[in-house]
Amino acid sequence: MVKPEEISSELMTKLTGKIDFLYNEIPITVPVNDSPFVVCSVDSAITDNYAYSYTISSLYIFVKNLANGTHNSKKINIAIDSISSIFPIKSNNYLFNTLPTVIPMGNDSKGYNVTKIQIETFIYKQ
Repeated sequence: MVKPEEISSELMTKLTGKIDFLYNEIPITVPVNDSPFVVCSVDSAITDNYAYSYTISSLYIFVKNLANGTHNSKKINIAIDSISSIFPIKSNNYLFNTLPTVIPMGNDSKGYNVTKIQIETFIYKQ
């Protein structure tokens, strides 16, 4: 049985070195200099499609708001474009395709604006 944490771990391995400040959960201490950071997760069901399995992986992009409390759209757009350009990613077990779905999630309680990128994930049968 495929476990979501295995998929998330594989995606993080493939993104290491390509994305700064990458985590598998929201960090207790945020990066210095208000740099954007990314949290990787698999937060949907894994569907068995006979020849392969399917799920949605997610990357949550956290970008510090401007001093006046509004979101920093320039920094958000740069982060989204930079991350989107990395996909698709293929490994021995998975194909991480990019869905054209970017979901604004709003502000968190620490002054960051959060954007979610959903990634179509195909799981090869072993």
